[in-house]
Amino acid sequence: MRRLDDPLSPLIDQLHKDGRLRVWSLVITIFGDAIQPRGGRVSTARLQEILERMRIEPGALRTALSRLAKEGWVIREREGRRSFYRLSSKGIAEFEPATRRIYAPVQIDAGKDWILGLMVNLFLEQNRGL
Repeated sequence: MRRLDDPLSPLIDQLHKDGRLRVWSLVITIFGDAIQPRGGRVSTARLQEILERMRIEPGALRTALSRLAKEGWVIREREGRRSFYRLSSKGIAEFEPATRRIYAPVQIDAGKDWILGLMVNLFLEQNRGL
């Protein structure tokens, strides 16, 4: 349900505008971008809380997690009645190169020379004097 007072609503609307989402793709992106750098493990309840905010149904999340586990992207761990998920070694190996590239600090070579070009419209300059 859309909340009018939610500043993220327009972004979430945009996420859903093309119809059916590929929830597994969204889930694996969350793992690579948000969960892996912060300890690498998340409870199903916490992940459901995040995705409900994006208007993703709990059943769609369960299906996505099941498929990701079956395909070897994530590993499920149980602690009593609670389930936790983390990226598998396959998932980490796939995300590692992209993560290094995306989140690497910007490298500026201060020793390089810079050239600044300034283009002037000569026609306008000539006509200004008339």
